[in-house]
Amino acid sequence: MMHTYISRLAILLGMTLMLCCACSNDDSSEQHTRQEREFHFIPCWQTLPDINASLTRSIPTGYDLYSGQDPVSIRGYITTSNRIDFYGDFTYDGEIWSSKVPIDDDTYYIYGLMPSLYADNISVRTRTGDDFANGATLTLSGLDAVMADDICIITGVAKSENRAEPTMELGKFSYTTTTTAGGHNYVYLLLDHLYAALHFKISIDNEYSKLRTIKVKSMKLTPEAESSTATVRTVDATVTLTPTSDGSTPMALSFTNQTGEGKGITLYPENPTEAKDFYAYIAPLTTTASNRRFLLECTYDVYDSKGTLLVRENETSKNYLTLNSNTLLSGERYMVEITVIPTYLYVLSDPDLDNPTFILSN
Repeated sequence: MMHTYISRLAILLGMTLMLCCACSNDDSSEQHTRQEREFHFIPCWQTLPDINASLTRSIPTGYDLYSGQDPVSIRGYITTSNRIDFYGDFTYDGEIWSSKVPIDDDTYYIYGLMPSLYADNISVRTRTGDDFANGATLTLSGLDAVMADDICIITGVAKSENRAEPTMELGKFSYTTTTTAGGHNYVYLLLDHLYAALHFKISIDNEYSKLRTIKVKSMKLTPEAESSTATVRTVDATVTLTPTSDGSTPMALSFTNQTGEGKGITLYPENPTEAKDFYAYIAPLTTTASNRRFLLECTYDVYDSKGTLLVRENETSKNYLTLNSNTLLSGERYMVEITVIPTYLYVLSDPDLDNPTFILSN
């Protein structure tokens, strides 16, 4: 009996030691190969041409280095063949976007979007099979149909040494890391736009501007009900990214209408003037009706011709903007020109015009 007990105890101890050794080997191997290295990212926007422009969206002439006034963070997904090794925000440090990531010497595939604040309701999965080398599918849920932010998706990466601008590679998502001493993990990111852009250009009628100065204080754009039963307020976007080798676009989009409570956007000019440019970004979806209607509300002040005396304050105007849904395309810019022309009766009823009153006599 004693011999049997000792034998069983020896077997248990041996199994325990084997498990400990296995864990120890895995840990030491992981610590040995995976090192925390710093990635440096340089984003490049796909140029936004007017829909009527002849600009060719080519590499690299169709891209501009990102130069936003208020740099935003990038949400990145650094993946290997069948798993997401890292996901998180690449933050701006005053000079460049960067993030420290534990990596091996390996080939990774980088996907993501900018700005990262829209990554809360996002899922990332392999496009086909179980291999991120074949691309990825990004699903963004609950996006507002109208936005003040220009959401962009990573559509290509290019490796660089010492930040020198490399050959842009649209449709290539792979990146071979360098963890050896002196290695640099600089990555140029090519980004394309998820929404269509509306460029509002407001100007004042030349004749009226001789008498009055109108300073726009804000504009609000709100999606309106398309019918008695459907209100497009929010959308879900499915972004399919397929690696390409010929420089063609790797991004395919589909949008799904939702009836959630979305928000309109309010745009404030930095320095209100008589003429001002505003941008809004619209989900280019196929809707239940052929047209989509938006409410455009303006708030403005009216000054005399010398620009010193406030004649009217916080005046408002409401107009409806109807867009043909089938013509909106992602990454295209549509010009909406608005000329403020006060009515004849409004001008006559203005009690503070510099012009004298005319008295007609027989």
